[in-house]
Amino acid sequence: MVSAAALGAVGRGFESLYSEKNNLLRAMGKLIIEDSGETFEIPDEGRIEAACEEAGVPFACTEGVCGTCVIEVKEGMENLSKFTQEEEDFLGEIEEERLACQCMLIKDEVKITF
Repeated sequence: MVSAAALGAVGRGFESLYSEKNNLLRAMGKLIIEDSGETFEIPDEGRIEAACEEAGVPFACTEGVCGTCVIEVKEGMENLSKFTQEEEDFLGEIEEERLACQCMLIKDEVKITF
């Protein structure tokens, strides 16, 4: 006979497997760096900060106050998260620029330059 503790351990194993599987099946968007042609896959609703830093975007405060990480969105602005208060305060009238430390890729593709 199998003990209740053993069944519990098996259940936790399935929960862990299910959780990992869901993360693997999570939709992915693409961040494209126009200058280099590099493409980064980012989970939908994921932050773009790490990919931008790997591509060479400079960072300093990462809190949206210094403006070091300003990027220009060439395509797909609608696929990024809403502007944060920090972005509105720093950038003023917003058209094509965003702060990479403040953005999330909501879905699909976004092409940037810096």
